[in-house]
Amino acid sequence: MKKMKKFGIVVLACMMLICCGISFVGCSSKDYNKIELNEVTHSILTGSADIILAGPETVVYTNQEGVKDAPVVFGQLTHCDGSFIVSKENEEDFTLENLVGETIIGGRKGGLPAMTLQYIIENNGFKIGTENDEINLRTDVAFNLTASVWEAETDTKYCTLFEPTATNVQNQGKGYIVSSLGTLSGSIPYTCFATKSSYLKEHSVQAEKFLRAIKKAYNYIATNDALVVAQALKPSFDGNTKEELATAVKQYLAIQAWSQDLTLSEESFENLMNVMLNAKVIKEKSAWKDIVDNTLAKKVA
Repeated sequence: MKKMKKFGIVVLACMMLICCGISFVGCSSKDYNKIELNEVTHSILTGSADIILAGPETVVYTNQEGVKDAPVVFGQLTHCDGSFIVSKENEEDFTLENLVGETIIGGRKGGLPAMTLQYIIENNGFKIGTENDEINLRTDVAFNLTASVWEAETDTKYCTLFEPTATNVQNQGKGYIVSSLGTLSGSIPYTCFATKSSYLKEHSVQAEKFLRAIKKAYNYIATNDALVVAQALKPSFDGNTKEELATAVKQYLAIQAWSQDLTLSEESFENLMNVMLNAKVIKEKSAWKDIVDNTLAKKVA
């Protein structure tokens, strides 16, 4: 269950290993030509990793807290929400209106998936609540339990799932993929690479090489048949067939989930600020220039 959120991350990680021989090393290493990449959002603050892959909202929170040597985003991996709305009914002409009077499990409270869905709902004129003319957005279900809770509750019609779980559910006849949050929300920085300002200054050569590896990974995915990519992913997804993984790759390419040039635009960042303000997790916007440094990403592009 947990691995569905990491699908996009694992895709590029596997491709990086194939294309570039990138090494992932323990935090005791002092060789800066070997980069430790960590997904744990607090790891870069404790000094246990060189680079983290996390939602840019993490960097915003840190920046607003006034942390010394705060992390900065220097590359973007995905620029839209990678989750899909799954329904227990086949709805070929799905619109947000279909959610009115229904319940949708939409991620944990305070997380970017839930905040994005909240923004999509409210920005399109709908209200969140439990009345018949409202949409009941649930954020009380643990991420790794979303699919199982949704399947068990007969009165919960919708949920949001990442790939390859969404495809698995559909192939098992338990539900139908009816929409993509990435399509509904537009460009919002979803996952980014961040590092401490000091690391970016002192080890810019290594950071640039890292981004070049990511770029090669994207090119591999974009230019190879989905089944070829799926074969490389197979060892990381034991519970999935090659065909299911290929479908997931196609799904993410179709919604242009992965960033082609690795830069985080000011316009996209502004959308993130609006999402976070709407969810009331921040009281004021951060400045794009204080959070993002596209210098290396532009060189790579």
